[in-house]
Amino acid sequence: MILVTGASGQLGHAIVERLVGAGRSVVAGTRRPAVGSAQRHIDFDDPHSLDFTDHEKPPTAQCFTGD
Repeated sequence: MILVTGASGQLGHAIVERLVGAGRSVVAGTRRPAVGSAQRHIDFDDPHSLDFTDHEKPPTAQCFTGD
């Protein structure tokens, strides 16, 4: 699983699309997830937002993009 932060931005969104298109498992993280989207709330000021539950494996790679 790959965590892409800044997934609501232009670059982050494009990265998520390419990874999903390549068949990779992706967590799309953003501070402002769109309603009804598959994005996950991520905020580096809130450590609980980075806590993966038992049904999610921790990411094996990270791609940091700016919001």
